Amino acid sequence: MPDEEHVDSIENGQNSLLFTQSRVIGFLGSAFVILLLVFLLESSGTTDFLQISFPLQITDTVRIVTGLGSLGLSLGLLLLYDRQAEIQRSQRDLSEDQTRIAKQQTEIMVAQTELSELEHKPILEVSNIGTKTARDVDFFEIEISNIGKGIARNIEIELKPDFDFPESTSAEICFEESRWVPVREVSFTGVRADSSFLRAGEQDVKFLLSAGLNIGVNQDHTTRAAFELATEQLADVNKDWLRLKLIFHFSDSQEHSYEEEFADLLLPIKGRTRLRTAVEYGSTVDDYHGPRPGPDRSSMEENSGYTYARYNPKTGKLEPTEDEEDTPIG
Repeated sequence: MPDEEHVDSIENGQNSLLFTQSRVIGFLGSAFVILLLVFLLESSGTTDFLQISFPLQITDTVRIVTGLGSLGLSLGLLLLYDRQAEIQRSQRDLSEDQTRIAKQQTEIMVAQTELSELEHKPILEVSNIGTKTARDVDFFEIEISNIGKGIARNIEIELKPDFDFPESTSAEICFEESRWVPVREVSFTGVRADSSFLRAGEQDVKFLLSAGLNIGVNQDHTTRAAFELATEQLADVNKDWLRLKLIFHFSDSQEHSYEEEFADLLLPIKGRTRLRTAVEYGSTVDDYHGPRPGPDRSSMEENSGYTYARYNPKTGKLEPTEDEEDTPIG
């Protein structure tokens, strides 16, 4: 069964043909009336346009036939030109219709693509950023929800420092990208499960994240340093603050990649500073510029990052202790 557009096309073609036929009949009718009127006027002697007399001579007959032939040819050419013009108008209208249809199809395809992406797109939202100490190592503890419709896979979090905030430094600080894989926190006993994904609808899932930085101060290379060692290097060049941006990197089930900044922290430094202390006394860059109180560095204890250890001959390892007479470790 032909579709609606095909039926309309056929009807339009039929209407165009009928219109052309009616115009041809009109032209022919008008020409016949004009010729008949001229013949009657010439026969009665009222006019003498053709300068002929009856009975007609052979030359007069030839002239009349030639004139009628020229009139017929002119009429035919006129109809042909009119038909060509009409065909060109139809082709132009058809081209405009095809352009409009192609544009509509493109818009539909774009809308379908956006809808498909929306159905698979994960949307990560952070409800809290804190710290957790496991085996005497400080981690970021980040509560993340996936409020989108698709799974978030291959989640990584980039730590991006700004060493020239709030004022620039003259020290030569080398830095390389520090992007780590967060792991789910199974319990509050420090046990963790390797899993860097978040299903659609999962809410306030706690992830632990390393706070290590690939950094080098006044040297031509970088090394991965724990947060305490990194702050110690920065304190040696008179850095009192560390601006640290936290950026999500993840993908969806269609392997589309996403990148989104979710925190802009301002962490105070006093000597070798532990992450938990910096987060406790720190704030955000927005608070630093805003009306609310910003980071409170003055009440921090200096060198809060030092912990101490005692050698255990049974295990052959240094074990943390609070006795300051033992070996300082990071």
